[in-house]
Amino acid sequence: MKKLLLLTAIIALTVSTASAQLRKTDATIANEKNTIGVRVGYGADISYQRYLQSNNRIEADLGFGYESSFDVSAVYQWLFGMTIDNVGFNWYAGLGAGLGVWEDDFAVSAVGQIGIEYKFNAPITLSLDWKPRLYMVPDIDFGWTGFGLGVRYRF
Repeated sequence: MKKLLLLTAIIALTVSTASAQLRKTDATIANEKNTIGVRVGYGADISYQRYLQSNNRIEADLGFGYESSFDVSAVYQWLFGMTIDNVGFNWYAGLGAGLGVWEDDFAVSAVGQIGIEYKFNAPITLSLDWKPRLYMVPDIDFGWTGFGLGVRYRF
């Protein structure tokens, strides 16, 4: 597990360094369509976001939790911004789905998400959100522990 996390971190740093070399003008900042980073809370997620338009995007997370659990989720998000020239606060809300394995149990869930983010003048975004889940398999249950702090690199 530690080797997988280390390998993922090295790949993320390599991709971010390579894409930073392509940056030539301030005009490219407005065209940043992707973010990659981590989201930590009750466990940790490797997080990727892809903007579809200026006011919506898709977020995909690969999460690692306690006691050898992991999950994947995808959330369609709507952004409601206060951003000026790609710098400033946004808040967002979204809906999606998740799959996971916990202690040899397979789980399927509907995922919601609501949060706030701040885009710095540098290509870094900080976010704080809540990602609750409605588990449908193996049992119907509500997971409320989805609070997380995210740090992402925009490219």
